[in-house]
Amino acid sequence: MRRPAGLAALAVVLSIGLSGCGDGEKKDYAIPTSLCGVPVDPQLLDPLLPPGKKIFVEEGHYAKGVPRERCSVLIDGDVWLSLYGEWRKADFTALDAAKDQVVGGGGFNTTPDGDIASWYRGAATAFSCRNKDWGAYSTVAQSIERDGRKANEEALKKFIAPYSKALAKKLPCEDAS
Repeated sequence: MRRPAGLAALAVVLSIGLSGCGDGEKKDYAIPTSLCGVPVDPQLLDPLLPPGKKIFVEEGHYAKGVPRERCSVLIDGDVWLSLYGEWRKADFTALDAAKDQVVGGGGFNTTPDGDIASWYRGAATAFSCRNKDWGAYSTVAQSIERDGRKANEEALKKFIAPYSKALAKKLPCEDAS
């Protein structure tokens, strides 16, 4: 008995589609409980990371007039999430930190209290952190978009505040509580 050509083609398309739903769509790595020495909630981090086999967290420090730290999360060798921390002047705001990251500016959303500024692929905060040289510290979480995966602005906003609070406990702030 011969099957109609349309059914055979449909069977091939379905088998190809189903084979794409396998291992490439799951996380074979454990979601970290800390990033570059800062404790994080894995449930808040999970939506920011893509499927993949291996995770690697890379820390970096650099200064370009202002001390700045970077923490990158790589999945299968590609950076997917970048975290930046930078010492600032006392009146620096979350919106100022966001504007520093986005060339051309614009398209920002801020929480009613102004504690978080976000855009389509990032979120930023700034908080008081006085020491002999500086008055504030800003943190930025930025997602990298690739392979058709879009950034999750809502997940970034949920992640940045607890991350910044945990980071603040590690900083040499005279006004830390």
